[in-house]
Amino acid sequence: MKKIIMSMFFLSSLIFAQYWGERTTEQSFEQSNLYFQNHYLNTFGVKYYKDIAVGMIDDPFLNIELNPALIPDIGDKEIYIYLDFRGDRTEPTIVQSYVQPLAMESYSSIYIPPIDRRWFSDTRTEPEPLVSLGIITYPLESNSKDFYLGGTYQLILKEESYYSMPYWIYNSQYYYDSFGNELASRSSYDIVTRYSGSDEMVNEGHIFSVFTGYKFSDNLNFGLALNGISHSRKGNYANQYYDTYYLYENYWNNSDYTQRKQEYDDLDINAGVIYKITPLFTAGLKLGLLSGAADQHYETSYSYVNEYGTP
Repeated sequence: MKKIIMSMFFLSSLIFAQYWGERTTEQSFEQSNLYFQNHYLNTFGVKYYKDIAVGMIDDPFLNIELNPALIPDIGDKEIYIYLDFRGDRTEPTIVQSYVQPLAMESYSSIYIPPIDRRWFSDTRTEPEPLVSLGIITYPLESNSKDFYLGGTYQLILKEESYYSMPYWIYNSQYYYDSFGNELASRSSYDIVTRYSGSDEMVNEGHIFSVFTGYKFSDNLNFGLALNGISHSRKGNYANQYYDTYYLYENYWNNSDYTQRKQEYDDLDINAGVIYKITPLFTAGLKLGLLSGAADQHYETSYSYVNEYGTP
């Protein structure tokens, strides 16, 4: 038994895990803060405040999110409309490269040593709704505020890079300046550089909700709410590079193509009740059920051809 334990102890140092260091594979499922969450119209989506707005700020849409049995107060109006075109409040920070810049001035320079890549954290967040629309109305007679109906719709639409822009997607065009003009003096080597590629990712999401509530008496309110989302994120990255060095009869071709697609849909139904036990004490209850499904597709291909001195 001791020999077995000692053998396992020494052999464990020779065994390698599937991943080394902080490396992971792209085939792993990509999480999103839009998945399996309760979605609602947040009229106070300011950074550092949007996460605590519900229950802290008196707003008709936020109160309905807290409990649909809370009859919204819109004053003397029979219909309340909210429209927002705020779009993205903050742009995500994406680390482009682990190479640190070298700042130089006159004869002095400042060098920032490279930071361990394990210290970097993923700061990318999903884009906020581009357009948000909300409506609350009292369909009964104007002097009755016991029954309300409402709904919201939010659109997410943004084009971004597949990942952070790789530095190798744009290759140097030999013997040409930055404007594409051929230089006056050229080398004797005839070089042809051809490149084609793509780098895109499209985020599209539709968030909706409908809600209603009724005041049965001065002590009892009941409400229902249904919300859902349909979100997709798909794009591709292609890098194809072709070189021909005629003087040496050399042929080189390299291509890389990657595509991924994510689809997510969910429905969330909530029911709430509020009961006033005493003039100074009110109790409320909210129950919900969320059902969603996420599907992810990943495809990649790579080819490399190199010939030298072919007849």
